[in-house]
Amino acid sequence: MAQLLEPGAQKLIGSKKVISQVGNVYTYEITVNGAVQKDSYERLFQARNKDVEIKGFRKGEAPRNLVEQQIYSEVVKDLTNLLINYSVEELLADEQIIATSTPDVEKVNFSMVETPLSFTLKIDRLPDYKLPDVKKFQVKQPTITVKPEDVETARKNLWEEWVKKAKDEEKKEFSELTDAWVEKQMKIPNIKTIGDLDKLLVEELEHAKLHQEEDLLVNESLAKAIASMNITVPEGMAEKTLERNKQSQEEQFKKYGITFEEYLKHYNKTEEDYKKEVIVSAEKRFKEDVFWTLFIKARGIRIDPKDPKDIVYINYAASAMQVKPEDKLSQRQVDVILQTAAMYKAVQVFREEIGLKGHVEQGIEVGSEAKG
Repeated sequence: MAQLLEPGAQKLIGSKKVISQVGNVYTYEITVNGAVQKDSYERLFQARNKDVEIKGFRKGEAPRNLVEQQIYSEVVKDLTNLLINYSVEELLADEQIIATSTPDVEKVNFSMVETPLSFTLKIDRLPDYKLPDVKKFQVKQPTITVKPEDVETARKNLWEEWVKKAKDEEKKEFSELTDAWVEKQMKIPNIKTIGDLDKLLVEELEHAKLHQEEDLLVNESLAKAIASMNITVPEGMAEKTLERNKQSQEEQFKKYGITFEEYLKHYNKTEEDYKKEVIVSAEKRFKEDVFWTLFIKARGIRIDPKDPKDIVYINYAASAMQVKPEDKLSQRQVDVILQTAAMYKAVQVFREEIGLKGHVEQGIEVGSEAKG
């Protein structure tokens, strides 16, 4: 996946500077990269062009000047929103900023496609928090034991799964799990007997149990580290999250023809239960965002697409996002992959600092996404 992230795409922000600071409220002046702006306009124009109907021409084949007369204002409106939204995301990521509320966009200046858009952005930044000494929350490497009955259960499950999918002639040949069945049906290199299979199952069970135990220890140490920071959740943040979450859920339910009340009834929840779950989750996510942003910044964690060690984290991130090697990515998508990869790398560094040496693997719960 690393080849997807080779340099080439430009940053959206052309220039940025802080023009005022009052307490934790910073005001930035942002100017968009002119080349990226023109390219973005062209992409939006071409996407709209194929659906424009102009008398005397087929869709998508009318002269450009006629099409622009009809859709220019709509394209510019969409372009302005897109440039501002993505610029804000890029600034927050590049500066490793955690905003305690939605940034306020002011003084938007957009005269024409050829002139870079500019605007001011007021951000209420998170107060300074001191990152704790993570080594105070060290743990002991867990010792894993696989019981014979665990192996027997795993072997039995393999056999039962095979029976469900096997053809009738195969079932006639193998009525029970034998060495011959292992060699012919499992088709695993160097696994020819039940004894070989059991050894493999022991390794896999040990591996799975080890990571399960390590994940529990990581989460416990992380919770202790975050608790020691006494992070205060911004007033009203959880409630705003609740409102957005409920609105999103209701829109999703409409597609399936169910109501929010029917959803609650199906899961045997009250609306208060739902609210509590969302608020607790939002507060936990916010505190984790604070910790990981500070941790990544303090450790100087970066991802280099040319570093073989970092390619591992890039592959984890790209796979988790279901990105394929042949996909053509925008710079924003590249940035998200790199941020996610940095989170995987940060978790690995954290694991090592608390005394765990195993490598973090794709699928491990690492908290919420990094902000920087």
